[in-house]
Amino acid sequence: QEGRDRAADAAFLASAHDVDDVPRSLDEFRSRDRSFDDPAFGDRVRAAAAAVDAAAPRPLRGWAVAATLARVRPAHVFGAVVSLLRERSVCVVAADSATAAAVAFGLANLLAPLAWQGALITTLPGDEVDLLGSPVPFIAGMTAATARRAEVAYAAAGDEAALRELSVLDVEAGAYVRGAGDDRLAPPRALVEALAGSFAPDADVVAMLGDDPGDRAAPIRAYVASLLEDLRTDWKTYGEENLETGDFEFVPEFFLEPVEARLALQRDMAHTQMVIGHVAALREAARSSGMYRAG
Repeated sequence: QEGRDRAADAAFLASAHDVDDVPRSLDEFRSRDRSFDDPAFGDRVRAAAAAVDAAAPRPLRGWAVAATLARVRPAHVFGAVVSLLRERSVCVVAADSATAAAVAFGLANLLAPLAWQGALITTLPGDEVDLLGSPVPFIAGMTAATARRAEVAYAAAGDEAALRELSVLDVEAGAYVRGAGDDRLAPPRALVEALAGSFAPDADVVAMLGDDPGDRAAPIRAYVASLLEDLRTDWKTYGEENLETGDFEFVPEFFLEPVEARLALQRDMAHTQMVIGHVAALREAARSSGMYRAG
């Protein structure tokens, strides 16, 4: 019975195309200043990102995160999360649809406390590869066979450049290829080391159904939270409120000004004798304690 339940859950996930808090309609996409030149094309994107049935067999978010941390190299988890934080589209390619769907779903749930606002297509149908040209940021899981079909289709149309815009996480190959303009950001060593204990490239994602990541996802979520600085507690400082209408508008420049001022200070400090001397003292202390090894 347990095996049948797991198979049913895997089949459910393979057919699930959204998370609860992402846009479910074309109007919601448009309300975020995103538009579709072709209404019919927009309807198809909406259909591909249909809402998850509330009567899911069991909670899947924790399992998807656990499966992602197990099957994807820590540095590539970080790379994909950074791409998504920039609202870049990410394709997850795997040998089977269950793995592709789990990782796509898991990545969307590693952005907490943020919620992914683009489309999430856990399993892209092989005959819908033209959706990869969507102007809306998306996460799309797909089999290797569908990825090859997309390459052939876009090459035949002379539109390979559209695919080069996409960042691609290849689970089986253990590779992450950033799309054009998606600059690399080196992952913090401590974060990679913290995630390394979860990496199990041969893990069977279906066999993992019911798993919960516990605090294993905490390092990547803490990193995302750190980028928000004090926005979560002092959000009113970074916007303008109309007292008559009650409307509030977040102003990115208000948030960025102190961040950039602090970075400018850090740039100046990095060249001072105080910081240079501090690093030398830290190194000497490590050597004296026997914790330092050259190389």
